[in-house]
Amino acid sequence: MRNSLKSRILLTVVVIILFFGSLSAALVFVYSRNTVLDIQKQNLQNISIEQSHELEILFDSIVGLSDTLSKQKKVIDYVLDEERTLNDESILEVLNYYNVSDSFLSSYIIDYQGNTLASTDESFVGKNYFFRDYFENAIRGQESVEVALGVTSKELGYYFSSPIFDYNGNVVGVSVFKASPEIVNDPLERFAAETSSNIMLVDKFGVVVFSDSDNRLFSLLAPLDKDEMLYMDKERTYEGVDFKVLDYTEVKENLKHVRTSNLLELYDDIDQENEIISVARVGNFPFYVLLEEETDRYIGQNIRTAVIISSVVLLASIVALFLIFFILSRMLSPLKKITIATKEIKSGNYDYKLDIKTGDELEELSSSFNDMSSELKSVVASIEKEVEDRTKKLSKINKMMLGREKRIAELKKQIKNK
Repeated sequence: MRNSLKSRILLTVVVIILFFGSLSAALVFVYSRNTVLDIQKQNLQNISIEQSHELEILFDSIVGLSDTLSKQKKVIDYVLDEERTLNDESILEVLNYYNVSDSFLSSYIIDYQGNTLASTDESFVGKNYFFRDYFENAIRGQESVEVALGVTSKELGYYFSSPIFDYNGNVVGVSVFKASPEIVNDPLERFAAETSSNIMLVDKFGVVVFSDSDNRLFSLLAPLDKDEMLYMDKERTYEGVDFKVLDYTEVKENLKHVRTSNLLELYDDIDQENEIISVARVGNFPFYVLLEEETDRYIGQNIRTAVIISSVVLLASIVALFLIFFILSRMLSPLKKITIATKEIKSGNYDYKLDIKTGDELEELSSSFNDMSSELKSVVASIEKEVEDRTKKLSKINKMMLGREKRIAELKKQIKNK
């Protein structure tokens, strides 16, 4: 069965709409995926920098408090006094004064050999902490922030230390504030509650000291090398902890190169998913904020966007088809009239006239058709008249021929009789 012009046009339009609609949806998906990923990466990086900056401000304020304590005349004189009394009441008053609102687990003074001279926690008095990193840094004249399990308390704590200088500028002792993990964890937990991203805080060894997932606490980003294990054993940083190892070797290797922040994309074999990880260093301190996000979550958003766009394209295609069908029906209706007129002319009705007023080529065609039918009628009439004239002429000739034949026959008869 032969397809009509209308059906062919509609089919062509459907194919074109579906092709370009699908192409548009695919292009939008790819473009939006890349755009959304870039935006989310930048957003993730900005958030990690913001969180690290907040921790930097917190650390700086506590280090500043420790530094202020170390410069108190009473503290300097106490460390220099060889006849001092351990945990002297006057020094305890100073230590308690700086423990604002009991914000710290303890504050204490250590001499040059690492012995604790005075502490708000009596269990620290007389203990030696020369092996601790925060003590070694302070003795070298550097302020320090470290995280470790307490050798005495067996509790995780953040240690903020500052060197105590004598009046000649020589280091003679160390002032230390030990803060509970909550002082760092609270702002991170508030952030974790407001976002879908996973957050971790790790130290210089890649040990997770905070995570919004409890099963990651005291995990390692990657296995420790030999030097790190020896160092941690010497420092007794996490004494007695059985570490779980995560699959973040690339992240750990990246820590040493982070100045402000870095962004990594990797596949997590444990979680079986692609991930975006932003690593931001906490100022000049040996801590790093890690924000982790699943790449598939953003791709899922893009798929939903592509589905919505495809649905809109499909709906628009259906509406367009109805409109095209209606418009084509109106535009092609003159062709139907022309077809009828052609059949009338074919049957000999040369008086049939088209009445098409479209103001376009179809109107010109109908006018030409009417002219053609008029001319055709004249031509047919002319031919018929010519045929009639010739018929009459032939009829006369036939009569003349019959008369001649009759006379010839009579002559033949007369001659024969003679």
